[in-house]
Amino acid sequence: MLEHAARAGDTVALHLLAGSGGGDPDPTRPQSERYAWSQLLDRLDGEGCTGPAGYYAWATSPSRARAALLAMSPAEAATAQVRARAIEDEAFATIQQRLGCN
Repeated sequence: MLEHAARAGDTVALHLLAGSGGGDPDPTRPQSERYAWSQLLDRLDGEGCTGPAGYYAWATSPSRARAALLAMSPAEAATAQVRARAIEDEAFATIQQRLGCN
């Protein structure tokens, strides 16, 4: 349900899946999955899709995704990067459109 909401452009769901904004309600979600969603959220923030506050956070803070990646083993990091590309390929254009920033 949370992932469906994120794919529909719900920024709260995106933050929860990325592990920001109070954390993910599913503590069993793999770190590689959190990385993938945080990578997508970083891109949305950087393109101004999440509003001025999201863009400001992106421009002035270290990448959430990079910090998560550095905390993983090399094997898990490789898996995370593949998953991030897959989520971006599957969902970015739709989320961008639903947020009105394409």
